[in-house]
Amino acid sequence: MNIRYKIKYFINRFSFIAMLCSFTLFYACEKTIQMDIKNDRRKIVVNGILTLQSTISVNISRSIHILDRGQPTYITDAQVLLFKNDMLIDTMYHTSMGNYSSHTIYPVINANYSVKVKANDLQDVEATDKIPLQIPILSIDTATTIFVGSGGPMGGMGEKRDMLQCKIKFHDIANEKNYYRLTIEAPSNDLYSNPPYFESDDPAITDFSSGNDALFDDGLFDGKTYELTIYLDNNTSGNVYFQLSSVSKSCYLYYKSMNKYSDANGNPFAEPVMVYTNVINGLGIFAGTAPSRQSIVIPNNNNFHPY
Repeated sequence: MNIRYKIKYFINRFSFIAMLCSFTLFYACEKTIQMDIKNDRRKIVVNGILTLQSTISVNISRSIHILDRGQPTYITDAQVLLFKNDMLIDTMYHTSMGNYSSHTIYPVINANYSVKVKANDLQDVEATDKIPLQIPILSIDTATTIFVGSGGPMGGMGEKRDMLQCKIKFHDIANEKNYYRLTIEAPSNDLYSNPPYFESDDPAITDFSSGNDALFDDGLFDGKTYELTIYLDNNTSGNVYFQLSSVSKSCYLYYKSMNKYSDANGNPFAEPVMVYTNVINGLGIFAGTAPSRQSIVIPNNNNFHPY
């Protein structure tokens, strides 16, 4: 056997052994992980907003498990007890599709209301909140303006837009933390039938989502009269309703987390968002809000193009 043949023989043999070792190592490193996902994590979901204008009602459903297929199901045979300042005042009755209502009880400001819910095969839950003091809108002043975008959410750098500036004046309660939510709507029989889209660069606003929902607290104006500034598209016209709601802290945190969830939904690169809940042992929200509404009539101003 000559030297060249020996070298070729050992190279081929070494390559075969290396391939065999790699093949064995690959399969030796493969590991099947058994995941023990418990099938007992379904919870009662309570959803209800306390307002001064209607009797107390909540929706009761069952959450879905990671192994479930389909949608959450309504619970129609739950026991729902209603308490005011820790005293039982009503047993709520089922109307339809998981909705439970009190008989004739309207909530009042600053009283603590609780619901305790029992369902046959799920852990009992309860939630407590109250309606804060109502903060009336004192006035709404409007003026047409040219808004120049700064490259952020209010438009591209240097972009000029016709906008209707609205200043919403109200007086904050002193020496306590207050939370607010601003929404705008127009009746369907008016010229502008969809919720008017609005924008804002007001420093008080801490969360702004979907163009029709602004959340803020009184960190910049505790106990003072404040004018919140927003901008409507100048094509908006007809009757427009401004709703400034004084909301509880739980309500504020819930809407804030829901806005983050909506922004992240469908984005594969977004971090998971946990929606806030004040339901002990369950999910959902039971929270208070005191809305103040005021409407203005905006004339058709489509010809406003001063630049």
